[in-house]
Amino acid sequence: MPALAKDVPLTAIVLFDGTNGAAYVQITGVMLNGKTELRNCNGTSKTDRTSYGKLPKVQLKGAISLELDAGGVLILTTGKGSTCVVPANFRFENKAGLTPAEVAARTTLQGNVLSASASQPSELPALKPGVRLVFVTAPDTELAEFLRAQRARSTVVWLDFLSRYGSSSRVAEAKRTLAGLLRTPRNRN
Repeated sequence: MPALAKDVPLTAIVLFDGTNGAAYVQITGVMLNGKTELRNCNGTSKTDRTSYGKLPKVQLKGAISLELDAGGVLILTTGKGSTCVVPANFRFENKAGLTPAEVAARTTLQGNVLSASASQPSELPALKPGVRLVFVTAPDTELAEFLRAQRARSTVVWLDFLSRYGSSSRVAEAKRTLAGLLRTPRNRN
């Protein structure tokens, strides 16, 4: 029997800062705390066991990206906009209320690594501020390298992208970005 569409595992490019700068891993079977369901926490400063259960449910399926922002809050972006989220599979250890950032700090990113950027171990990074997942229908190394170059903001990384993917549909944008970096002396590394 063929797998139903809802059974298709989610695939994402996970962007993060590795030991050698901007890096990525491509993963499939994306989950947070063992689930693809999240809870919308917009307008919530703190939540406890009771209020958590009343938060609206949101699915990762159909998302564009998921990022742990600088404040430690998970931000889910869909075609309808961005919203604060927390994982749906969270267990409160006591009755004290937690902020969305405190819940996010106790969240585990899960998935199977398919590939990684050069000089990057093929393992999932810790979910910490700055980590961004870009959801894709299938692994896409060219897109992953393009997103890594955007994150790196480095002429060296952009030149590497252009040398490897000179026929990419993203070349024009890559060249514009590179030209902008070359006009800014501090970004020439």
